[in-house]
Amino acid sequence: MIGVAVAVVRPRLLRIERAQIPLMALIGVAGLAVVYAAYFIAIERLQIGVAVTVQYLAPLMLLLWLWLARGRKLSASLWAAMAISLIGTILVARAFEVGSLDGIGIAAALLAALGYAYYLVNIERAGGYSAPATILVWAFGFATLTWLVVQPLWSFPWGDFATADSILRGAFLIVLGTAVPFACIVAALRHVPAARVAIVAMLEPLLAAVFAFVILDEALAAVQILGGVLVIGAVIWVQSQRPDPAADSASGGHPAPHELEGAIGPPGAQAQPAPVSASST
Repeated sequence: MIGVAVAVVRPRLLRIERAQIPLMALIGVAGLAVVYAAYFIAIERLQIGVAVTVQYLAPLMLLLWLWLARGRKLSASLWAAMAISLIGTILVARAFEVGSLDGIGIAAALLAALGYAYYLVNIERAGGYSAPATILVWAFGFATLTWLVVQPLWSFPWGDFATADSILRGAFLIVLGTAVPFACIVAALRHVPAARVAIVAMLEPLLAAVFAFVILDEALAAVQILGGVLVIGAVIWVQSQRPDPAADSASGGHPAPHELEGAIGPPGAQAQPAPVSASST
């Protein structure tokens, strides 16, 4: 559906360099298909609050990867915001009410967290060379191909979508529950470092609780409200701090090709230096 819309409106956005195809495939498989599959397994075997909290260890994993694997000197405010938002998420999701834990469920939630962290890192990288629509088309395309292999069309439970209400709910999940949020993340990562986007994304459990309160009339406990205040405060705090692209971004602060002037080629191409004017000599 996304591909058809892009093909009609701006078909040139469907083109990518051959060297980018493996990255798009990995984003689609590891960053989309695996994340959704693992998350659904997790919420089937765990209380949803526990599953959500474990999955939202992804921002912490991202910060640890930048620090340990890339040697980045992350600011104390970033670590503090991460800790506060994680505590707030635990309170909002009521993950302290763990009940009985399931090993497969925990493993699936951790896999979803790893996939989500991988998605954030590589979407930031891909965003340097491709428009958000291009990334979405190719990533969702590879994710769709993965699911067609796992569950071919003839084995899909089409009977579950026999009514107008079920079709509407399915369309809502596809468009507003999947395509729009991922499009927003892709667009955000072109302007904000991955580490900061990851912390802002921790607003999702809070928003889920708010929607449940408004739409499903589910009451919010005092501890959930406290957790929401902590998450919002952490997000506002970290976004009020001056970012350090060299530390906070997966690319290490190197200018993305879409931010440079002049003709830029595929990954690995060298940017052409700007001409030196006579006044500068």
